[in-house]
Amino acid sequence: MKQTTFSIFLILFVCLSVSAQRKPDRYRDSLKGPVKSVRKVRMVRVINESGTWVEQPPFAVGGGSNYDLEGFGRLGKYPQIEGYSSSNGNYGKSTFDENGNKDVTMHYSEGHQPIGKDLYIYDEDGDEIEEHRYKFEDQSWVLWQRTVSAYDARDHVISKLVYNGEGQLESGWMYFYDGIGNLSSEYLYDGSQVLKQHRVYTYELDSFRNWTKQTTYQVKLESGEWVPELVTYREIEYYKGWSDLVDILKKNRSGSESGF
Repeated sequence: MKQTTFSIFLILFVCLSVSAQRKPDRYRDSLKGPVKSVRKVRMVRVINESGTWVEQPPFAVGGGSNYDLEGFGRLGKYPQIEGYSSSNGNYGKSTFDENGNKDVTMHYSEGHQPIGKDLYIYDEDGDEIEEHRYKFEDQSWVLWQRTVSAYDARDHVISKLVYNGEGQLESGWMYFYDGIGNLSSEYLYDGSQVLKQHRVYTYELDSFRNWTKQTTYQVKLESGEWVPELVTYREIEYYKGWSDLVDILKKNRSGSESGF
């Protein structure tokens, strides 16, 4: 059964088709209402203490997304450059095309020598359908990993296949979503189509039905038991002019917050 399910999602790459133009990032991120920004404010691990699942002290998180009035992300629809740096001195720079899609990421050593590059391929919806990763070896670029992704009609990624440089399948992911577009479960298979990992997600929502708390569970493959492992909290800011409506919706919100 598990092998059959995995084989079905291999076929999706042949069956899926696209026709519409690229949609705003706010839509692609499954956000509802006039969202201005989203920030993950804290994440906490969950452990079992004498039969009770208890949140541990939070650890620092950073980053987030800003959206313009049209719903596009902080890069908008214009080419930009962004970078990263790591504790070992390596760093990288990414460039973007005219639609705001990441075009290429270059990786450099502490001595400013190229050590890797990532190339991205998109469909006409602006969905990333392939990522090619190269390493700089013996004065030439060598492909060492290729990831192929498929999407549903709502631009949610539903599967990823990861191949090595020789074209052999190393792993595959399947993703499922609830009725409002939140990730509900994911499955990881190895290259032999054997299920290796299963996670499920539950949410608490605000008045616009955007999630403010996400709980991640690891599903034990032997028993099917859900084991909570991570809780993520985020804050969502809406554009001014809607604040009174948001307050009214919050006051009319019914029900109490649920636990695990």
